[in-house]
Amino acid sequence: MGKPWHKLYCFCRRRAAEFWPFIILFILLAVGSLWDYPISLRLYDQNNPFGLFFAAFGEYPSALGFCAAGTLFFKSGRRRPSLSGGLQITAGVCLIVLGTCLTSALPARYLPIPAFFSYLIGIVVSASTICRFAQLCRSADHSAVLRLALAILSMLLLDYLIVNALKLLWGRPRMRLVASDSRVPFMPWWNPDPSLRDPFVVCGTALDEFKSFPSGHTANASALMLLSLLPQLHPSLASRRHLLFTAGFSWTALVALSRIVTGAHYLTDTVMGFTIGLAVLSLVTLLFFPETPVTKLWTPPSKCVMLKKAN
Repeated sequence: MGKPWHKLYCFCRRRAAEFWPFIILFILLAVGSLWDYPISLRLYDQNNPFGLFFAAFGEYPSALGFCAAGTLFFKSGRRRPSLSGGLQITAGVCLIVLGTCLTSALPARYLPIPAFFSYLIGIVVSASTICRFAQLCRSADHSAVLRLALAILSMLLLDYLIVNALKLLWGRPRMRLVASDSRVPFMPWWNPDPSLRDPFVVCGTALDEFKSFPSGHTANASALMLLSLLPQLHPSLASRRHLLFTAGFSWTALVALSRIVTGAHYLTDTVMGFTIGLAVLSLVTLLFFPETPVTKLWTPPSKCVMLKKAN
């Protein structure tokens, strides 16, 4: 009797180690499905400094991702003196400009700071990102540089398209609107009803107040998990891959919490934004780096060896 239970225990333990990010998000989605409004209302503090800080800087990974992808395209293009190389250089410059503009504009949208200070932060952080990725490209394989550029750009674009399509389809009112206007009912995440927003928008309520599900901030923050693909450029980072992923995962979790605190989203909104980011990261890894198992992104090297032996 002991052996079957031991085998089941070992099987569950292996799967938990391989899929722990998705397991955590599934549990949080289940909790939010039961107590979405009470949890969000309990945490709600619209002027909380923590919430405002991450509202301003939480989407930086996505904006800086354009700078990173642009740098990689530029470096890849310079190695190919052809039409293809010229197109890559042009695309790289455009993405770097786009990323720098986004990082420069984001802080001033949410914080009462001078526009000059916001631009200065954006330019400094963007320049640092560009320089760092340029350094990583020096000894990197050309194919790896181009594939990573495509992976980053694909994740950013897919996140944006999926999140904004769902926002329009769902039409879920934001938590702060439900808390401040008794006419607006709470809408569970599994019950999309875009028809609810039209009467309120006609009466002057901002359309953005009906774009709660899923959280765009959280999905954009999840771009930091792309750090786990840096070992493709610099193999010496392979032993730290899971730490790079954990850093991105932790940043995304903080941004998710901040969005609940400011009343911009419910728990389930942020969990779904998080899940979209993680799923898209898994997809681009499969597409552009099929030689790298997806679970290897977040599994420590010692665990990978143990799981391989166990299998």
